[in-house]
Amino acid sequence: MPIPPAQSPNRTLAPERIRLTPARRSPHPCSDYAAFCKPWPGAKAVLRFDIGLTQGILSEIEFGLFQAMKRLLPAFAWLLTAQLGFGPLLAQPVFVPSESALKPTPGSAVTNLRVVRQSSDGTEVELSMNYTYDGFAGPSAMLVPVIEKRNQKGVSGWFGCDPVSVGQGKGIVSVKVKYFNDEAGVPPQFTSDRIRLLFLNQAGTAIVGGAVMLKMITWGSPNAQPAQAAPTPSVAVVPGAENQAQARRRAEERTQQEARHRATEEKAKAEVAAAEAKRQQAVAEKQRLAEEQRVAKEKAQAQAKAREAARVGAEAEAKKLAGEKRAAEEQARAEAKARKEARLKAEAEEKARRKAETKAKAEADAREKARLKAEAEAKRLAQEKAKAEEKAKAAAEEEEKARLLAEAKARETAERKAEAEAKRLAEEKRRADEKAKAEAKIRETARLKAEAEEKARLAAEEKAQAEAKAREEARLKAEAEAKRLAEEKRVAEQKEIADEKVREAAQAKAEAEAKRLAEEQRQAEAREKAATQPTEAARLAAPTAAATTQASSAVREAAAVQRPPANPAPATEGITLARDMRSKITNVDIVNRSLDRSQMTIGVEFEYRDNLGPRPELGVDVARSGDPSVRGYFHSSLVPIGRSRRNFALFPVKFQPPAGVGSLGSFATDQLLVYLTDADVTKRAYLFIATMLLTWRNSGAVTATAATGAGSSMELDSFKQNDLYSGFATVHYNLAGGPGKMRLRLYDSANPASADWFACEDQKLAAGRGLQMMAVSVKPNAPSPTALLKADTVEIDLLDASGKVVATIKKVSPMTWAKPQP
Repeated sequence: MPIPPAQSPNRTLAPERIRLTPARRSPHPCSDYAAFCKPWPGAKAVLRFDIGLTQGILSEIEFGLFQAMKRLLPAFAWLLTAQLGFGPLLAQPVFVPSESALKPTPGSAVTNLRVVRQSSDGTEVELSMNYTYDGFAGPSAMLVPVIEKRNQKGVSGWFGCDPVSVGQGKGIVSVKVKYFNDEAGVPPQFTSDRIRLLFLNQAGTAIVGGAVMLKMITWGSPNAQPAQAAPTPSVAVVPGAENQAQARRRAEERTQQEARHRATEEKAKAEVAAAEAKRQQAVAEKQRLAEEQRVAKEKAQAQAKAREAARVGAEAEAKKLAGEKRAAEEQARAEAKARKEARLKAEAEEKARRKAETKAKAEADAREKARLKAEAEAKRLAQEKAKAEEKAKAAAEEEEKARLLAEAKARETAERKAEAEAKRLAEEKRRADEKAKAEAKIRETARLKAEAEEKARLAAEEKAQAEAKAREEARLKAEAEAKRLAEEKRVAEQKEIADEKVREAAQAKAEAEAKRLAEEQRQAEAREKAATQPTEAARLAAPTAAATTQASSAVREAAAVQRPPANPAPATEGITLARDMRSKITNVDIVNRSLDRSQMTIGVEFEYRDNLGPRPELGVDVARSGDPSVRGYFHSSLVPIGRSRRNFALFPVKFQPPAGVGSLGSFATDQLLVYLTDADVTKRAYLFIATMLLTWRNSGAVTATAATGAGSSMELDSFKQNDLYSGFATVHYNLAGGPGKMRLRLYDSANPASADWFACEDQKLAAGRGLQMMAVSVKPNAPSPTALLKADTVEIDLLDASGKVVATIKKVSPMTWAKPQP
């Protein structure tokens, strides 16, 4: 409100000057907008205004955010530490098939190996795995699992499985593996610790990829009774004439040989009993270690649960601090809004004051003009008065009195207005003081609250430090426990290695004894052949071969692990090792066996050092002592070898005997012959003769048994959607009576024709048990009325070779699908 200047008839008064001065910073930003004026008259108006208001508000907001982040920083640090420390312990691998699961990807690999089911007797295990095949060996390859154990060779021959064919790209396959603990020399129960997964070409003669997965599986049962090794049949020859002296001499020699054989067998049985006792002791030690590992695992799980509870508490504390931060930010926004409103109000008042000053100045100018005009008029009247002084003297005196009275009234009115204005300013100052006190009280309350929050934060930090200390002590204790278990495991492994060396020494000793007996028998046969007729020599050759075979069988039963001998037998019937060849066979082992035991894959590791022309080839024969015709029962292909110094070859060998041979039971062989040849396949150079007891079965007899087995069945494992356009179903099946296929239909029960909206190819299946994945997707040109598709029924049929449905699964569940976008 403008203050009018003092009126005086004798002088011209200029309006009072207004001075703008910067005010000092008050305790609260809102008080910077207050403007105070000293009461009039005689005083100059002073307007106080804070020119650094904007910078002050921004500084206070930044300071508040800094304090909030400073309080939340320890909580975030503990949360990050817990996530990095305990995340790997809590994480579980989850397989989620994607839309690109069937697209080719570079590299061949196997992941997510798992045991789907195991038979009650422990001899059959169904393995499921995810594979990636890069198409290196063609559009398809064969995937074969090889069961192994660390520091124990030759165990792969105790297991059998049928290779599964995989196509280029990604997918899921299942393989059934059988443990042949019903064969001689195979322990009733065995624990493997790793599985080697091999990608083979379609011929099964080359490895094109592979991986090793660490997985412990216990096979068989300790109560299982392994079958005894059947003696290899011998050839009977009709005896000829002989004299009594020669008969007595040969009878004495046979008696001596039988006594030596019995002593060898008893010694071998004693060694076998000792090895079995050591094996049982090792099994007990392994069980004890497994129990300790289980206890340690349960303890670690309990500690993980405690850490999880601590993590949940830390998350709750972080959420609480976040809520307090939001409240502080909202309060800061409210205070900023109030400061903005006060600033706008002060600007409006300042604008009104300036407008009032402009108006007062205009009125003062008007009054000045009127005064000048009045003075001019007074001069004119004075002149007239001078002319007519005598006539108007009395009237002038009365007029002067009236003027003085009017001026006195005007001064009195101005004084009353000034007093009223002073009272109004005093009232406004009082209100401003009360407002400043209230704001100071609010700031004090906020300060006390902040101090309480700081104390709570310090208490939380102390608590977190105590918990961290406890976790560190638990971690150190767990590490000490893990080191103790690792040391015990190392001691057990060393003990097992020592037992293995003892078994190897016993095996070598038994083989040396068998060789010595064979040499003595050969010398006796030579002497007998020189003294008797050829028919008599032929008659005595049969029991000699049978005795040699029985001795070899006892040696093989005494060894818990089958492996090629260090010094192979120099020759077999009609076969002599090529002494002039420089190439060597370093290892021979069984890589895989079929489930029906009619086929084996023999792995041969060799060093090629000769020069047999542009096409050297390696081959394998299977033989049995005393029966040369057995080699014709087995069929395998030759494998070309390269020029490398060291290589590895695979030989699929099929047992195909003539009618009547091996149809009633098992067929045993005891020798593997490895030979080298060139383009002229009629000439063979035998490099190695491995003594290895193998059991075969005729595939025709197994097929007849499978045809009369249990009926076919299916079980739906899961049905999942990858997205709105595709999904997959996982099904366990048992298909009896031969090969067949599996069919999947997805439709809406209210509209059966909706099955044409979805695409799913039929999958061909082999006979037996397995796990099959069926992929389904929405057709891009699906004849549906809308872009969104509704389906509620999944129907899966299992068909035999003739197309007859032998099993059906139906699942009802509402689902929503969509057409893929082009």
